[in-house]
Amino acid sequence: MNEEQYLRVVRALKLEVLDLLQNTNMMKPKEVNRTLVIIDNSFKRLNADIEEIFPPAVLQEYVAGLEEANAILYEYNIGDGQVGYKFEGMTPVGKGQKNALIATLRNQVHFEAIAEINENTMMDLKSAIRTAHKNTELSIVNTLTDVQRELQSGLIRGRENKYIQSRVMDVFNREGFTSFIARDGRQLPLDFYSQVVTRTNLKLARTKGSVNRYKENDVRLFKVSGNSPTCSICAQFRGFVFSMDKGNPDFPYLDPNRIPFHPNCQCSVIPYVLKYKTSEELDKDIEKAKRFKEGKDHRSNAEKRAYDNQQKLNAIKNQEKKQYAKIKSVMKEDAPKTLGAYRRMRRAKDKKYQMFMKDYYKTINRLKREGPWG
Repeated sequence: MNEEQYLRVVRALKLEVLDLLQNTNMMKPKEVNRTLVIIDNSFKRLNADIEEIFPPAVLQEYVAGLEEANAILYEYNIGDGQVGYKFEGMTPVGKGQKNALIATLRNQVHFEAIAEINENTMMDLKSAIRTAHKNTELSIVNTLTDVQRELQSGLIRGRENKYIQSRVMDVFNREGFTSFIARDGRQLPLDFYSQVVTRTNLKLARTKGSVNRYKENDVRLFKVSGNSPTCSICAQFRGFVFSMDKGNPDFPYLDPNRIPFHPNCQCSVIPYVLKYKTSEELDKDIEKAKRFKEGKDHRSNAEKRAYDNQQKLNAIKNQEKKQYAKIKSVMKEDAPKTLGAYRRMRRAKDKKYQMFMKDYYKTINRLKREGPWG
């Protein structure tokens, strides 16, 4: 299993829990306990998988960063020109390269960088799994406790199991998979948060590999590159030359270890080599560097609109993902087999989609009628 497969397992876990809850007789404590044991084992497997997946993934991305830097330096005729640290899982291939790679990674700077990223990635993911595990169990146990009080007080009459299932699944859908609460109060589910942590830390590993290789070859100036359109955070650094050292008279200092600048950031470091710049190019970049002010958004109105439109598309995709989880929990085998299939059907808005949604809402209404009042 690699990191992408791991993320697919995490994304599937919520649907598996919903399926378990839908097929558990909530009136029977033994069945409930069995379901809780199965859920507990699923989270434990996730935790164990991290130990096998992410150390090699971080190492591979770090080495990929070294390789990218080597290739660029080789073009500038800088360094030893060692390239080709390709990976087959954990094994470098190519004559003579295994020893070169081992020697490189034994360097204290590289070893410490890899170890630090590994530790932070594992801590973040394990903490997220523990939180989601705890919230899942609490959402089930607390809801069952609340419903038991309603049963004892006579508020629920008839079809008790259907009503309890509906309540438990509803609370789990809203709160149970939460792994992190953002500063703005948003509850981030485990699948989303795991994806953010994974992408950000693997990007960090690749960037650090490149930066450390540049430093080894005394390349201390760089630019920040990345996707376009971009956000207001990344935009403020684009187009400027920065120094990795404080006190440079021509270019502002920027710690390259700040990159990526934010979760899911796609920015990268590219070297700026003085001996290949004309005096006109250098003067132009020095003059531009004087205008750098951190916090200033340099995007045009057109670039801002393009980024906002991209974010709207991303929001639609996220909403489709949430909607699919709800549909899957209700329609089960009658639901589209994959998220991609649901997206294609939804965006087509044809008769097949309209009929499916009618059936979905009919099922929702039926479940409501089978609720507490029978």
